[in-house]
Amino acid sequence: MKIIVMGIGKAGNTIVENILEKEKYNNVDFIYADTNKKLLEKFDKNSTLFLNSEISDLKVSINDPLISKYAVTNSIDNIKEKLINSKILILTSGFGGLTGTYALPLIAKIAKDMGIITVAIISTPFSYEGTSKEKNAQEGLKELKEVVDTLIVVSNNKLINNYPDIAALDAIKLTNNYSKNCIKTFLNFIFDKSIINISTNDLISLLKNKGESYIGFGNGLGKNKIIRAVNKTFESKIIDKTITNSTHIALNIIGDPTVTMKEINEIIELFKSNLKQDNLKIFFSFDVNKEFVNEIQLSVIATFEKENKNDSTFEQKSNIKIIDKKNESIQNSQEILINIGNTLENELSGYLTGELELNNFNIDIDDKDQEDFIISIDESEEDDDIPFFLK
Repeated sequence: MKIIVMGIGKAGNTIVENILEKEKYNNVDFIYADTNKKLLEKFDKNSTLFLNSEISDLKVSINDPLISKYAVTNSIDNIKEKLINSKILILTSGFGGLTGTYALPLIAKIAKDMGIITVAIISTPFSYEGTSKEKNAQEGLKELKEVVDTLIVVSNNKLINNYPDIAALDAIKLTNNYSKNCIKTFLNFIFDKSIINISTNDLISLLKNKGESYIGFGNGLGKNKIIRAVNKTFESKIIDKTITNSTHIALNIIGDPTVTMKEINEIIELFKSNLKQDNLKIFFSFDVNKEFVNEIQLSVIATFEKENKNDSTFEQKSNIKIIDKKNESIQNSQEILINIGNTLENELSGYLTGELELNNFNIDIDDKDQEDFIISIDESEEDDDIPFFLK
């Protein structure tokens, strides 16, 4: 199964670069995409995707979102060549600027039309970066939600609210680390070699057409390790979405060699009793880390049922005018972008054209009513406030 992780723009490329500093994945193509050819020169040429933003005979401001959109439409053949035969595409970028914000949704649309499951992990700007970047980010997210299967939004403002005294450089590192660990979590689920693992069909059912989703991490030590770990996975301090009302859960459990099946069931039961969804599906994987001592580590991806829309067309909206120097006439960019959209061919891949047979893992646990778990624990057992997965 071919998987692609693509970083778009400076922030996205940095995240991909950080992953490859310490990790190696077979069957994963890591791609750096940008409209700036010079920035791509430091990477292996086979791992780069240049989005050609040269617009002949058109005068457009360098701050015009149309530049990034044209860059994608000018590079459709190269994009398709990179994506061909892949089953899952994971896109990452920082929204607020131009390249990632406006190029990424179009690339997601191309992938979706090719029958590829698309996942996007996006960070939104800090409030101090200004209203312009915030507006750009919201426009990009609105477009992206129409075309991506699963979306994770990493909120820098939420980070600052929860860690107000953190140094600026550390805040940026934490955001990048969180995005990086989100990608690694998806990859670990995809290539899961745990003692108990999640099937490919179950993973696809978790991701396909689910919209904005949640991801959380937690660890616990000592006698309260299970409660502590589960509580932390429910309380992400940086993800915009909450886990409440989720309908599909992928749960990875890693424990010390003494972990029992009773404890695994207790973890799953806590998720089930607190989410209280009649249609909740829980898929879980379990493995042992021999270096752990009386410790549990959890990661969870939670997705939500999304209403299907009959009209799946991807609209491009812009009030900016462009000047055609040849004819000296002014054309509305909306009309031009409609024409560009018409060139995005529907090229469905054969491996996703049929109905998927889902083999859901049925968990045999007691359905008795549970009280909400708000449990006081000895705070002296806590480590520092920065979660392990952000370090």
